[in-house]
Amino acid sequence: MFIKTIACYCDSMICQLYFAKNYVINRTMNKNNVFVALTGLKTADEFEQFFQEILTPREFEEMKKRYRICLELSKGKTVQEVCKTCEVASATVVRGNRILKYGNGLLKKITQPKTE
Repeated sequence: MFIKTIACYCDSMICQLYFAKNYVINRTMNKNNVFVALTGLKTADEFEQFFQEILTPREFEEMKKRYRICLELSKGKTVQEVCKTCEVASATVVRGNRILKYGNGLLKKITQPKTE
């Protein structure tokens, strides 16, 4: 199912998200409400559809590329190896590496290889 309508406005505006499953949020939005709204999405397909609708195709590709960079770094690859694999500048890879090392830990958590 596709998200029918998304109208999000930041800071003291009204946010209305109509989802195919009759999931509606309609309240004054503060900077965190969009994140609360995202908790209504349950599957990877729903997240993909949401981000494809609110991001430009280029922004969507950049988001996927940055995640891939972090995945490669989490596997122990060097900055130079990731630059070649992902075809990006070293500054982009270094930024991802810095976030993995010094960030709040969430990105590191979701990019760690799964152990069974």
